[in-house]
Amino acid sequence: CNKIACYTGNGYDVWEKFVRQNAFERDEFYHGEFPKKFGWGTATAAYQIEGAWNVEGKGESTWDHYTHNAPCRLLYNQTGDVACDSYHNFDDDLAIIKELGLSHYRFSLSWSRLFPDGKLTSGPLPDGVRYYNDVINKLIAANVEPMVTLFHWDLPQALQDEFGGFNSSEIIPYYLDYADFCFRTFGGRVKYWFTFNEPYVYCTLGHGYGVAAFAPGHYSPGEGVYYAAHSIIKSHAQAYHIYNNTYRESQKGQIGITLNTNWVEPMTTTDLDHIEASQRSLAFSTGWFAEPIFNSGDYPDVGNRSEYYNITYDRLPKFTEEEKELNKGTSDFFGLNHYTSNLIVPCSYYPEEGPTYDIPWGIRKLLIWIKRTYGDPVIYITENGISEHHSDGLDDDIRVNYYKNYINEVLKAIKEDDVNVKGYTAWSLMDNFEWAEGYSERFGLHWVNFTDPERTRIPKKSASYYRSLAGSGTYQLNQIFISCRSETDRDDFIFGLFPDSFLWGASSSAYQVEVSQYRFSLSWSRLFPTGNLMENEVANVEAVAYYNHVLDELEAREDVNLIKMLGVQQYRFSISWSRIFPDGTTSYVNQGGVDYYNSLIDSLLKIGVEPVVTLYHWDLPQALEDIGGLLNETVVDRFNEYTDFCFKTFGNRVKFWITFNEPYVITWLGSPGEAPYQATHNIIKAHAKAYRTYEKFYKGKQGGRIGMTMSTEWAEPKDPNNPSDVEAADRFLQSILGWFAHPIFKNGDYPEVVKKQVNERSQLQGTPSRLPVFTDAEKVEIAGTADFFAINGYTSRLVTYQDKSTWPPSYENDRDTHEEPIPGAIQATPDWLQIVPWGMRRLLNWLDREYGHPTVYITENGVGTSDATVDDQIRVNFYKAYINEALKAQQLDGVDLQGYTAWSLMD
Repeated sequence: CNKIACYTGNGYDVWEKFVRQNAFERDEFYHGEFPKKFGWGTATAAYQIEGAWNVEGKGESTWDHYTHNAPCRLLYNQTGDVACDSYHNFDDDLAIIKELGLSHYRFSLSWSRLFPDGKLTSGPLPDGVRYYNDVINKLIAANVEPMVTLFHWDLPQALQDEFGGFNSSEIIPYYLDYADFCFRTFGGRVKYWFTFNEPYVYCTLGHGYGVAAFAPGHYSPGEGVYYAAHSIIKSHAQAYHIYNNTYRESQKGQIGITLNTNWVEPMTTTDLDHIEASQRSLAFSTGWFAEPIFNSGDYPDVGNRSEYYNITYDRLPKFTEEEKELNKGTSDFFGLNHYTSNLIVPCSYYPEEGPTYDIPWGIRKLLIWIKRTYGDPVIYITENGISEHHSDGLDDDIRVNYYKNYINEVLKAIKEDDVNVKGYTAWSLMDNFEWAEGYSERFGLHWVNFTDPERTRIPKKSASYYRSLAGSGTYQLNQIFISCRSETDRDDFIFGLFPDSFLWGASSSAYQVEVSQYRFSLSWSRLFPTGNLMENEVANVEAVAYYNHVLDELEAREDVNLIKMLGVQQYRFSISWSRIFPDGTTSYVNQGGVDYYNSLIDSLLKIGVEPVVTLYHWDLPQALEDIGGLLNETVVDRFNEYTDFCFKTFGNRVKFWITFNEPYVITWLGSPGEAPYQATHNIIKAHAKAYRTYEKFYKGKQGGRIGMTMSTEWAEPKDPNNPSDVEAADRFLQSILGWFAHPIFKNGDYPEVVKKQVNERSQLQGTPSRLPVFTDAEKVEIAGTADFFAINGYTSRLVTYQDKSTWPPSYENDRDTHEEPIPGAIQATPDWLQIVPWGMRRLLNWLDREYGHPTVYITENGVGTSDATVDDQIRVNFYKAYINEALKAQQLDGVDLQGYTAWSLMD
């Protein structure tokens, strides 16, 4: 970094600025507002849309000539002869421009439509002048600013034939005559001029690698590209001075050039060689033209490759000292066309990502680089967009996502990096002739039917999105709705504050942490030397003091220190039933266990952390399991005795109780067949009895709250337009979550869909319904037995309908559903856990609506890893994304979410 820092001020520090930023931070979505006068526009180019290639005396352009005479080089022998036929249908263009509600429209003039052979002596053509006057006047009448490009690659063929085009400096006077005519004729109404569009592309493809299907098709990669660029820079600079000296004062306009570049990212951002390679790449693509115009007046100094090739002459033309002075400062703004980014290593060049090259963060870095390299110029983004190959669809989510994310990175550059961006122009207004790709690639906000003589324009989804964004000029929170299924809005990152009262916690459970962490033995003989308690033997005072000392030492144990370090308000842990009642009954109380939990609770309170106590987290005393466990109805009373003891013993300090953790997991995974339903039946009754005990005897004086923690995955219908899939998703949630929540939060009974499904499946198996029935009295006791809704959520599934009625009798899936992973979700550990953050928000919304807007606490959420690394970036990303979805549910959707607990404090 010290090496990199020495290049500060020359653009090198852009890579250093982001070198420690992880991908999650880099891609965070920024909510904010564009400046009030920020410009929103869209763009086209003459040859790509106008058609009418030879009407009204128009001369042949290099692209007319190339497509007519080199058809084998172009896709399907396609041409721009008709294209979108904008020459005859500009009113249709104007209609969709007005519908978008934009501030400006960037288009180019066809030189040969005004001067057939490129020379003033051949024109101007009245119909060409009329056409462009008409375009400009109609735009102004519609309150749309015309932004005019003088040269967008369609040189009059006559100048190409006579001089070799821009390969010769002899063409410069003719370009200046053309520019001067345009300033004089249209400049009273045009306030933004662009001399050239993407000269890098025009020079490298048209004059360097012309065989790559690009007009004028001149092949001279080692020399021709430099001569063409040289002529263009001199043409631009002199045109600028003509405007500046003759027209600026009266017309009050601005003039500049549009340059294009990809952002280039060093393969290794801390390797100076890689950074220098990136800087060199930018110097050749952007600096080639920007350095003479914005800085020194001369080309960037990147060394002499001619010497490497043993070429004795310099292939790069020289500017005279006078020309350098003329070049300097010849742009009122930096026009930028940008589409994608690449990875760079010395002597190599790689696409950064997939085939669409959708890399939003590259535009932000590029904008910062331009700011720092070229003296903080005013920047207009004059092209940005994405194509779909051979796609005729109107539902262009790929383009919606692209615009949304790229434009958001522009907003970051403005707000966070102070880059002086004044406007954004989407490419393109409509599908058009995409040069060598013909009509196979579609960049448009509007779909064009190229088989229809009328060339009908139809708005795509992206047009609606862009209109909305440009109209508001803001990415505000209220643009996100839970009903929106598009990834565009679904995955937004929002910035906001949880309320001061929001509770943050960490969690564990007894069997998972206590066995190895806290277990120690008491010496019976040390406490009671004769071992005869029946004789009321008094415990050894010194031994009691010793064990009290051991318990006191627990206050300093590592996990309490970790909890304190986290700064959370709550710590959720479970009490081991068998550590209190070894055989699960009141016949014997293990005082050591009682003392341990007393010490833990006191230790938490001492550091200002609220204990959240789960009474049952799956570790049933084996003695009770031996007599049937949760399948034996006596467990209801045994659980009530145990919880009553806990309320009485710890309740003066514990104000947050959870009766059962994830009963679905322990019942369904514990045993098949009828057992899950009977175990659930007993759990719900045990929960309700414990709640009523607390309500009757303890709540008034202790002031605590009590509930049950339920678990589920979010169920996303595989086809949201298929009622069967939607119903299947609801059945999934009702069968896992509603199975417990419906009795507690609604009417004391199971959901009707659960009763129906289990009854039908049981009948197929030739048995009565396997689902037990609550009595009316039990329903009354169960209903309303929770002070909050506690939920454990980790992942999501696609759910579809799957009829199992024809299967052999089976208990595997009474709900007739099939689940599968969410496409594209990151697979985590364990194997059932895919990372699907948006599922958390949808789950919270579903339960909010299903159960009457309860107070909600997320009591578990987290992700596993399969190794022992402490560099758990996957978990950082997981928490950040999931908690942000919780924030959306709370702030945008009105869910009464009051707390979040991470699973788990430790491995």
